[in-house]
Amino acid sequence: MNMFSIAAAVATFAIHDFTPDFWRFWDAAQNQPVEQQVQLWQQLNVAPHQAVFDDLATPCKDQWNADWSRSNFFPDLPRVIPAIRSIVAGLGQQLEQANTRFLKMFPDMRWSGDIYVMASGYCFSGRAQTIEGRSALLFGVDAMAALGMRDLIPGMQHELFHR
Repeated sequence: MNMFSIAAAVATFAIHDFTPDFWRFWDAAQNQPVEQQVQLWQQLNVAPHQAVFDDLATPCKDQWNADWSRSNFFPDLPRVIPAIRSIVAGLGQQLEQANTRFLKMFPDMRWSGDIYVMASGYCFSGRAQTIEGRSALLFGVDAMAALGMRDLIPGMQHELFHR
């Protein structure tokens, strides 16, 4: 988790990067049958962040339907893995530099909340929602990759601008 603040905590937001857990999942699941992938997804990607996934259960119910995931999400992952790798390469440093520049450009920003970078099971590429009682922006790198997006930073800065 990275914390960014400026000018006596005028703006503070925490960035939660869940992609390391996604890569643990993929390393274990990539050559497994779909049923095993489903179990590993739950165990290695969802369970470590259960509270966040619980808050997303209602808006993501269609994409997280077991039948839909088995026939759409898991079989499609091999196709989008290279793009996900590209999106998240050097992400920590990219985020720190981009958000420092953003806060310098908009020193009057007052939003405090959480930013989540994660695989969303194709539920969203980006969304705003309350997570664990706090205002949050969420970015689904898997959905971004599937949609042909290659850079998280412009979308994140766009959403921060709205805040």
